[in-house]
Amino acid sequence: MAAVLFSVVLLLLLIFVLENGQRADVSFLGAHGHLPMGVALLFAAVCGILLVALPGTGRIVQLRLLNRRRQRSHAIQPPVIQPPAVESSVTPPPATQTPDIPPPAVETVPQPIEDEPAPTETSDVTTSSNEPG
Repeated sequence: MAAVLFSVVLLLLLIFVLENGQRADVSFLGAHGHLPMGVALLFAAVCGILLVALPGTGRIVQLRLLNRRRQRSHAIQPPVIQPPAVESSVTPPPATQTPDIPPPAVETVPQPIEDEPAPTETSDVTTSSNEPG
């Protein structure tokens, strides 16, 4: 499949070069020449691709080397041993702590003390109406 695609691209480039056969004057850094227009455009496209591809490839190689160095340095280093934890007077709450909910209120009836007589119910009804007012 790749060979077929490559052949089609080469055929299209050949057609491009043959259709653009007019002479073009090319000047670059003091060098002068005459090339067919199609060849000059193809040459410019290839130079543009190289201008992008070479620095990109250099950066990829640089990052791969850096990654290898980091992997080797981590493999050589001995494991880090944590110092023992210092006990403090304040202990943190457990991780799964339920919220503080007060227990349900329970009504208690006071029990009489054996030395004292049990209180009796008395009615505090005052019937005197002659009090000064």
